[in-house]
Amino acid sequence: MQSPTNIMYKANLSWEPLQEHLRSLLEQNLIVREAVGARERYRITERGVSVLTYFGKVKDELPPLKISV
Repeated sequence: MQSPTNIMYKANLSWEPLQEHLRSLLEQNLIVREAVGARERYRITERGVSVLTYFGKVKDELPPLKISV
């Protein structure tokens, strides 16, 4: 479980965009919000793990991006 602040720092997002992303992930049942004492924590659901696994497999199948500067 992660706190919103911890997620914000790890995702390099400011507070408002983080809240929008968390709301979207909650609506899609990819994460759940849990109360731990007086604090909020977020945890990935089984469905969220499945989606991450799926996209990880897709990423592994794609060729590396060639970026020219």
